[in-house]
Amino acid sequence: MLRKILRLFLRLAGWLLTPIAALLAAVFGALLATLIAPLLSPDAGVVLTLGAAVIGATGGLWFWLRLVRRTPRLQAVLAVSADGVPTEGALEEFTAPHQPEERSIP
Repeated sequence: MLRKILRLFLRLAGWLLTPIAALLAAVFGALLATLIAPLLSPDAGVVLTLGAAVIGATGGLWFWLRLVRRTPRLQAVLAVSADGVPTEGALEEFTAPHQPEERSIP
């Protein structure tokens, strides 16, 4: 039972990798822009940082989804289709996990 719960938790965490990858790419893009921002006016620095974050998030999301589409093993581990959407079996397992039958003691 504990093993199934752990497996479901890890699978859920794997599904959350897509937004986490996009968030990290956005932070990295914004960080790079903040190195250049002091050379500009405050308004231009904020716009540059925001633009770099959006570009970083878009690029990171594109790279992550491309990786998922091209790696069947990663798809199997995360239980997602080639589009990055959780499979029906994985959704059913997550929403209504199989409960083992109780053993009767004779």
